[in-house]
Amino acid sequence: METEAIKEKIEQTKIKLIPLFAITDEERSKLQTPLITRELDENDYPGVLFRAYSGYDGLRNMFYFPEEHMFESERIKVYGEPSSNIGYADIFREKEFVHFTASYLHHQINSDMRKAALTIQTEKKEPEGYYELRQLVAEYPNIILGNRSLDNPRDRSSCRMEFHLFIDHGPDFLPKLSKMSIDDVLNKGLIKPEEVA
Repeated sequence: METEAIKEKIEQTKIKLIPLFAITDEERSKLQTPLITRELDENDYPGVLFRAYSGYDGLRNMFYFPEEHMFESERIKVYGEPSSNIGYADIFREKEFVHFTASYLHHQINSDMRKAALTIQTEKKEPEGYYELRQLVAEYPNIILGNRSLDNPRDRSSCRMEFHLFIDHGPDFLPKLSKMSIDDVLNKGLIKPEEVA
């Protein structure tokens, strides 16, 4: 997939997700245009695994979708073989775009998430609960949209915490959840690290 097609897919996904997050017109006007990159320098992410897969960087407001050669060469470095079970095209699945675009929106509307991303950069330490909240908000829309299902054993296993919260609170909880601070989410017991895959 070419960079322009990726940019268009992110924009389409953003338009689909804005109502789920209940983003106001004022908030929408403040959304920053993200950078989209296909290659990373050696020091951009820790470890080669992150360079072999797509992602969103909340500090730099940057989406990363690797070039095919990068994906295959990094997999070979890590696993000793090219992808067989997980194909390169998988990074362009609908649920991947929803996941990373939801993370983008979360970081754009929640200053606590941006502050936590900055802490990771400056202190080289991830604040407790940051990863869990980030994953929770990124996957919640996939459940709402039906891209994740309790009927799918892999989804049940990888999104236990997200499904528990969705069952308890339903789809209308996403706007509130996406604007909560990490401390609030921890104090309310909404993050259950033992349920993170």
